Amino acid sequence: MRVERGLAYSRVFALLAVLLFLAYAAVVLAEPYEKWVLAGRILGNSWSLDKAVVSPGGKFLAVVYRESGKTKIGLFTSDLAPVGTLDLSYIYGADAFFINDTHLLVAKNYNNNAGVPEASLTLYDVTKGRATLQVVLPGTQLSGIGKAFVAGRVLYVLTPKYILGIDVPTSRLSFIESPINRALQLLTVNQSVVSLTIETLCHVCLSLNEKVVSILRGTSKENYTYCHVLSLVRVGEYLGIVFDNNTIGVYRIDPKFSYVKSIRSEIVSASVSAPEYMYIYKVQAPDLKVRLTVFDPQKAAVYEVLLPLNYSKGDELRFAVLDSGFFVVANGRQFVAGNFTSGRVSQAIYSSLSSIQDLSVAPGVIVVRDYRGLEVYKLLQEPRNSTLMLEVVNEEGERVDSFTVKVNNTEYRGRGGTFNLSLPRAVYSVTVEAQGYVPSTFTVNLSSNEYRRVVLEKRKVTVRVHGESNAGQPELYLLSGAREVARGVGYLEARVVPGVYTLRVIFLNQTREWTVTITNDTEFFFFGFSQVAAPKPSEQFSNATSGGNKPLLVVVYGSDACQECRLTKQQLSRLGVNYTYKETSDRKVLEEYKELYDASVKGYQYSIPFTLVFKGQCLVAVVVGAQSDDAWRNILNLECSNTTLVVYGESRTRIPLNSTFFYAVVTKGLVAPLNHSAESQASVSQTALLALVVALAALDSVNPCTFMVFSALLLAASAFSGRRKAATTAAAFILAVYLCYFLLGLGLVRVVASLPVLRFLLVALTALMGVYMLLKSLGIQGFVAGALTPLTSIKPLRSLSERVNTIQKVLLEEARKGSIALGFAAGALVSFTLLPCSSGPYLVASVLLARLPALTGLALLAVYNLVFVLPLVAIAAAVILGGRLLLALESSTLKINLARRLLDALLGVALLLLSAWILYGSIFIYS
Repeated sequence: MRVERGLAYSRVFALLAVLLFLAYAAVVLAEPYEKWVLAGRILGNSWSLDKAVVSPGGKFLAVVYRESGKTKIGLFTSDLAPVGTLDLSYIYGADAFFINDTHLLVAKNYNNNAGVPEASLTLYDVTKGRATLQVVLPGTQLSGIGKAFVAGRVLYVLTPKYILGIDVPTSRLSFIESPINRALQLLTVNQSVVSLTIETLCHVCLSLNEKVVSILRGTSKENYTYCHVLSLVRVGEYLGIVFDNNTIGVYRIDPKFSYVKSIRSEIVSASVSAPEYMYIYKVQAPDLKVRLTVFDPQKAAVYEVLLPLNYSKGDELRFAVLDSGFFVVANGRQFVAGNFTSGRVSQAIYSSLSSIQDLSVAPGVIVVRDYRGLEVYKLLQEPRNSTLMLEVVNEEGERVDSFTVKVNNTEYRGRGGTFNLSLPRAVYSVTVEAQGYVPSTFTVNLSSNEYRRVVLEKRKVTVRVHGESNAGQPELYLLSGAREVARGVGYLEARVVPGVYTLRVIFLNQTREWTVTITNDTEFFFFGFSQVAAPKPSEQFSNATSGGNKPLLVVVYGSDACQECRLTKQQLSRLGVNYTYKETSDRKVLEEYKELYDASVKGYQYSIPFTLVFKGQCLVAVVVGAQSDDAWRNILNLECSNTTLVVYGESRTRIPLNSTFFYAVVTKGLVAPLNHSAESQASVSQTALLALVVALAALDSVNPCTFMVFSALLLAASAFSGRRKAATTAAAFILAVYLCYFLLGLGLVRVVASLPVLRFLLVALTALMGVYMLLKSLGIQGFVAGALTPLTSIKPLRSLSERVNTIQKVLLEEARKGSIALGFAAGALVSFTLLPCSSGPYLVASVLLARLPALTGLALLAVYNLVFVLPLVAIAAAVILGGRLLLALESSTLKINLARRLLDALLGVALLLLSAWILYGSIFIYS
């Protein structure tokens, strides 16, 4: 009995143990918490992250960032393995959006070669690494792509300012819609495309939630205006309009738009799930407990999830909800994820970022970012090892082909600029070395897959060059091929990359060069000796007695910064010559120098010292550059003749020159040019001339460059500071454009009047501009741009251009805040930087007005510039008054830009005809 009783007890205990185990397993298996792990992290101090977007299936990640003034898009797998980089270069705005798991849509905003704001849309195949579609949109700015999808053969793109349709097979723009206020939603219902926009700026209408539902059926469009509208939602095969009175109106789209029924919504919210707007949701924390509430309009079901997030009053929540039920809600550095249809939710996950600024999600993938880094989380088990991924580049952003990576003193080889190594999770010291570069060492806490971009600086050494001579300090040059690395007078010091260089030394009229190999810190010494005998007493030159009682006059044009100028003065003093020295840094002296140089040594590059030798009033010699003492003795002993000796370096020639003219200029300076009375007295029909000037000004005023800049400035000023400030900013901008353009025209007119030969040069320039505009209209102007490419590679010109663009951008940004002074400064700068857009008519007008009496030309110039700024006045009125006038302005501006080829062709033809008429004199109507 006792044995049987003991067996019974043991069976009961065993059964209880089994039941307890099963209960524990059930609790564990039923735990509602999801497990998310950090899959990778990207951090950097040299860049600024603008956006990170994950593909719909979570396969790829695109990161938009700025580094060293350039905008780039890094492409990665969701494990942060690098796929490629899109270098968008120097633009001022970019956006990216995945339309599916393999194709990325990229929007770029930039200024084209004429300075006009322009945008482009490019579709990239991430798997093949190439663009499959590209469309350029003149005069537009694209940002904040909210949605993009392909329906049929059309790619639809939704941004706050535009809704675009692009024909995919032909890569052409099918349509573009520009709402008065903003575009909100875009979706397909059956065979139609439906959009929701705000088409009003009226505060009362906005407070009533007035919105417009548009239905696109092929080329036709239907608009329906409703008040109290929050958003659109999909209800099966129907369209749902969410109203602010807890009602959802259900409508049939095909075959025509018609009402079906109403559904009561359990929540009032404008937030809908992505990408097809299946659910309405709201994230709120009325009792400091964060809740996600979701309403399914098709099933009339409500889901509510309590989120384990820390929350304080005033915190800003960020969230994303997908049609699959997956959601993420973030606050500060923490976030939670889950699926509201299953009720599963993660515990609070803490990011290492300073603060989560943005979210991008796909099923099983979460990307969080701030401005310096991002983290990728996956719904996966933690791997035992993590991968360290390095991209090794030089200072120019080019990948370093061969390098060494030391990880905790273990050495690895890397090639092709990339390096991957799987390691146990731990802290490592990493050093990257490459021949000719300074090693880079950093510490990695490898708690997940980590990608780093390592920038190696080239190793540099110091080179010093000392130079001396008995004829003054020589000029020193250090050259790398044909490129000048450094220069100095008497001393040169530079930090250079080891390599082969050319050392050039110039003293007197001698040039010496040596090829040197620099591998470490190096110092060179140069001593130049020129044997110069002191002049004998009989060789001293007296300005009073030289040349048979004719006084000797020697005039030297030069600069104190010029080594050969100083040498020439020393030689003349040593020879006992009392010379007159004229410093070319003085404007009047410089004008004298150029006039005399062109009259004597025309065809040669300007050079100093430039010396004139007179015997009495007779010009006996013109000398360019430095000469030896013996050469100067021969020159100073010359006698007056019918020709003048011209010495240019080693070249010597005799030509007849007007000595009276040269003597008058060096002793009295330049006199005012003769007045060409025959031309100025020609009587021109005032009516015909006025009509022609007005026509030219009207042609010149159609300037899309200035239109776009001015419109953007006023819209921003109106938004920032109100209409009154926008009006004063507009007045300052227009006044600046008028004054600067007027002064520019006045200068052109006066120059052409003083130098009539320039008339033919301006006519030729106008004709060339006409040819260019015709080529541009035909789309074959590329060879012209290619011919000008060497100019853009000149570092000073490129640097100046970049500096001017930066100043213009800063002025426009500050002027948008309503500053009158900065609005005036922006107008002044824009009037010159955007001049190439349509300056041809102004050149023609300047040639015409230069032939008129001064007062008549001044009056017509004032009329020209008044007509020129009239479109700006119209733009200002449209922006300040707003409403339909502003819509008409935007529509007209857009049409002008889209018809740019036709305008370019008309302008080109007009410029060619005007050039021909001026050249042959048929445009003037004499009384």
